[in-house]
Amino acid sequence: MSNNNELTTTQLTQLKNKEAMLKALEKVNSVTAAAKAVGIGTKTHYRYMKQDPEYALVINEQMESLREQRIDQLEEGIMNQALGVWDNDNNKWTQAPNPISQIFALKALTRQSQHRTWSDAPPEPKQEQQDKALPLDATSGDKLRELMKVFVDTLPEAKPIEPTTIQTQENTKE
Repeated sequence: MSNNNELTTTQLTQLKNKEAMLKALEKVNSVTAAAKAVGIGTKTHYRYMKQDPEYALVINEQMESLREQRIDQLEEGIMNQALGVWDNDNNKWTQAPNPISQIFALKALTRQSQHRTWSDAPPEPKQEQQDKALPLDATSGDKLRELMKVFVDTLPEAKPIEPTTIQTQENTKE
Protein backbone atom coordinates (compact mmCIF):
# COMPACT_ATOMS: atom_id res chain seq x y z
CA MET A 1 0.00 0.00 0.00
CA SER A 2 1.17 3.46 -0.71
CA ASN A 3 1.60 6.12 1.90
CA ASN A 4 -0.80 9.10 1.69
CA ASN A 5 2.22 11.41 1.28
CA GLU A 6 3.46 9.54 -1.80
CA LEU A 7 2.40 10.67 -5.25
CA THR A 8 0.70 8.30 -7.62
CA THR A 9 2.19 7.55 -11.02
CA THR A 10 -0.46 9.76 -12.63
CA GLN A 11 0.35 12.66 -10.32
CA LEU A 12 4.08 12.28 -11.02
CA THR A 13 3.40 12.28 -14.76
CA GLN A 14 1.26 15.40 -14.43
CA LEU A 15 3.98 17.17 -12.44
CA LYS A 16 6.61 16.28 -15.03
CA ASN A 17 4.33 17.42 -17.85
CA LYS A 18 3.59 20.71 -16.10
CA GLU A 19 7.29 21.42 -15.53
CA ALA A 20 8.06 20.47 -19.12
CA MET A 21 5.30 22.81 -20.37
CA LEU A 22 6.75 25.71 -18.40
CA LYS A 23 10.17 25.10 -19.94
CA ALA A 24 8.77 24.54 -23.44
CA LEU A 25 6.73 27.76 -23.35
CA GLU A 26 9.96 29.71 -22.85
CA LYS A 27 11.27 28.37 -26.18
CA VAL A 28 8.25 28.26 -28.50
CA ASN A 29 5.58 30.72 -29.53
CA SER A 30 2.38 28.84 -28.70
CA VAL A 31 0.70 26.46 -26.30
CA THR A 32 0.13 24.07 -29.20
CA ALA A 33 3.84 23.91 -30.07
CA ALA A 34 4.81 23.56 -26.39
CA ALA A 35 2.29 20.77 -25.81
CA LYS A 36 3.50 18.96 -28.92
CA ALA A 37 7.12 19.26 -27.71
CA VAL A 38 6.13 17.84 -24.32
CA GLY A 39 4.07 15.07 -25.86
CA ILE A 40 0.67 16.03 -24.51
CA GLY A 41 -2.42 17.48 -26.12
CA THR A 42 -3.54 21.06 -25.64
CA LYS A 43 -6.73 19.78 -24.00
CA THR A 44 -4.58 18.00 -21.40
CA HIS A 45 -2.67 21.23 -20.72
CA TYR A 46 -5.89 23.20 -20.30
CA ARG A 47 -7.30 20.47 -18.06
CA TYR A 48 -4.18 20.80 -15.86
CA MET A 49 -4.80 24.54 -15.69
CA LYS A 50 -8.44 24.03 -14.72
CA GLN A 51 -7.57 21.46 -12.04
CA ASP A 52 -4.55 23.31 -10.63
CA PRO A 53 -5.08 27.06 -10.04
CA GLU A 54 -1.43 27.56 -9.01
CA TYR A 55 -0.24 26.04 -12.30
CA ALA A 56 -2.74 28.19 -14.19
CA LEU A 57 -1.47 31.31 -12.43
CA VAL A 58 2.17 30.51 -13.26
CA ILE A 59 1.29 29.73 -16.89
CA ASN A 60 -0.74 32.94 -17.27
CA GLU A 61 2.05 35.05 -15.75
CA GLN A 62 4.62 33.40 -18.00
CA MET A 63 2.45 33.87 -21.10
CA GLU A 64 1.90 37.55 -20.24
CA SER A 65 5.64 38.04 -19.72
CA LEU A 66 6.42 36.35 -23.03
CA ARG A 67 3.75 38.45 -24.75
CA GLU A 68 5.33 41.64 -23.43
CA GLN A 69 8.79 40.47 -24.57
CA ARG A 70 7.45 39.73 -28.06
CA ILE A 71 5.78 43.13 -28.27
CA ASP A 72 9.07 44.80 -27.25
CA GLN A 73 10.96 42.78 -29.88
CA LEU A 74 8.44 43.69 -32.58
CA GLU A 75 8.47 47.37 -31.61
CA GLU A 76 12.27 47.43 -31.72
CA GLY A 77 12.28 45.69 -35.10
CA ILE A 78 9.72 48.10 -36.58
CA MET A 79 11.60 51.12 -35.24
CA ASN A 80 14.89 49.76 -36.63
CA GLN A 81 13.22 49.32 -39.99
CA ALA A 82 11.62 52.76 -39.82
CA LEU A 83 14.66 54.69 -38.67
CA GLY A 84 17.32 52.42 -40.09
CA VAL A 85 20.47 51.30 -38.34
CA TRP A 86 23.56 53.43 -38.85
CA ASP A 87 27.01 51.95 -38.14
CA ASN A 88 29.12 54.85 -36.84
CA ASP A 89 32.32 52.78 -36.94
CA ASN A 90 32.04 52.02 -40.65
CA ASN A 91 30.09 55.18 -41.53
CA LYS A 92 27.36 53.30 -43.42
CA TRP A 93 23.86 51.95 -43.07
CA THR A 94 23.63 48.36 -41.84
CA GLN A 95 19.89 48.65 -42.41
CA ALA A 96 18.52 51.52 -44.47
CA PRO A 97 15.39 53.34 -43.33
CA ASN A 98 12.18 51.90 -44.76
CA PRO A 99 9.51 54.48 -45.70
CA ILE A 100 6.65 51.98 -45.31
CA SER A 101 7.81 51.16 -41.78
CA GLN A 102 8.09 54.89 -41.08
CA ILE A 103 4.45 55.40 -42.08
CA PHE A 104 3.37 52.41 -40.01
CA ALA A 105 5.31 53.61 -36.94
CA LEU A 106 3.96 57.16 -37.21
CA LYS A 107 0.38 55.91 -37.54
CA ALA A 108 0.85 53.60 -34.55
CA LEU A 109 2.32 56.40 -32.44
CA THR A 110 -0.50 58.72 -33.45
CA ARG A 111 -3.11 56.12 -32.51
CA GLN A 112 -1.41 55.49 -29.15
CA SER A 113 -1.51 59.21 -28.49
CA GLN A 114 -5.18 59.36 -29.46
CA HIS A 115 -6.12 56.43 -27.23
CA ARG A 116 -4.43 58.07 -24.27
CA THR A 117 -6.78 61.05 -24.59
CA TRP A 118 -9.78 58.72 -24.30
CA SER A 119 -8.94 57.81 -20.72
CA ASP A 120 -11.25 60.55 -19.42
CA ALA A 121 -14.17 59.74 -21.69
CA PRO A 122 -15.37 56.51 -23.28
CA PRO A 123 -14.57 56.05 -26.97
CA GLU A 124 -17.22 56.79 -29.55
CA PRO A 125 -19.11 53.87 -31.09
CA LYS A 126 -17.03 51.99 -33.66
CA GLN A 127 -19.15 52.94 -36.70
CA GLU A 128 -18.77 56.63 -35.97
CA GLN A 129 -15.01 56.19 -35.57
CA GLN A 130 -14.77 54.56 -38.99
CA ASP A 131 -16.72 57.37 -40.62
CA LYS A 132 -14.38 60.18 -39.58
CA ALA A 133 -10.66 60.69 -39.19
CA LEU A 134 -9.22 60.43 -35.70
CA PRO A 135 -8.38 63.92 -34.40
CA LEU A 136 -4.90 64.54 -33.02
CA ASP A 137 -4.48 65.87 -29.53
CA ALA A 138 -2.29 68.86 -28.67
CA THR A 139 0.79 66.73 -28.00
CA SER A 140 0.62 64.56 -31.14
CA GLY A 141 2.35 67.13 -33.33
CA ASP A 142 5.13 67.54 -30.78
CA LYS A 143 5.65 63.80 -30.59
CA LEU A 144 5.73 63.45 -34.38
CA ARG A 145 8.17 66.35 -34.70
CA GLU A 146 10.38 64.78 -32.03
CA LEU A 147 10.34 61.41 -33.80
CA MET A 148 11.14 63.02 -37.16
CA LYS A 149 13.98 65.03 -35.57
CA VAL A 150 15.47 61.80 -34.20
CA PHE A 151 15.10 60.25 -37.65
CA VAL A 152 16.66 63.21 -39.46
CA ASP A 153 19.48 63.43 -36.91
CA THR A 154 20.38 59.79 -37.59
CA LEU A 155 20.74 60.35 -41.33
CA PRO A 156 24.21 60.95 -42.70
CA GLU A 157 24.81 64.28 -44.32
CA ALA A 158 23.37 64.15 -47.83
CA LYS A 159 25.26 65.60 -50.76
CA PRO A 160 23.11 67.49 -53.27
CA ILE A 161 23.01 66.04 -56.77
CA GLU A 162 24.10 68.50 -59.40
CA PRO A 163 21.73 68.62 -62.38
CA THR A 164 24.68 68.38 -64.78
CA THR A 165 25.82 65.08 -63.30
CA ILE A 166 22.54 63.26 -63.91
CA GLN A 167 22.82 60.95 -66.89
CA THR A 168 19.77 59.95 -68.83
CA GLN A 169 19.52 56.98 -71.14
CA GLU A 170 19.42 59.33 -74.11
CA ASN A 171 22.76 60.88 -73.10
CA THR A 172 24.45 57.51 -72.66
CA LYS A 173 23.39 56.13 -76.08
CA GLU A 174 25.49 58.65 -78.01
